[in-house]
Amino acid sequence: MSVEVSRQGHEHVIRLSGELDLLTVRELEAAIDVAEAGDARAIVIDLSGLEFMDSTGLAAILAAERRSSANGSRMELIRGPEQVHRVFTLTKTEERLPFRDR
Repeated sequence: MSVEVSRQGHEHVIRLSGELDLLTVRELEAAIDVAEAGDARAIVIDLSGLEFMDSTGLAAILAAERRSSANGSRMELIRGPEQVHRVFTLTKTEERLPFRDR
């Protein structure tokens, strides 16, 4: 998996590509940690470049969303391809997470 981080004002964008799973989830968590430690008012996680995501990726995203809600910041997800978004659909988490299209 590759992680590309950019910043636009107080919005941090984390673009993922490849496979987000048990072996790569730490890379996402590290990028989120950096954004949270800074002055990010919003963290956007772009899933559009992912080919696969498992439950460990979902757990990392849910944990980040809980932290952003607790500290008054905002988190958004850019919808990934169907095979990635299916994880959110099957777990009914798409209903509580802030998705947007690219």
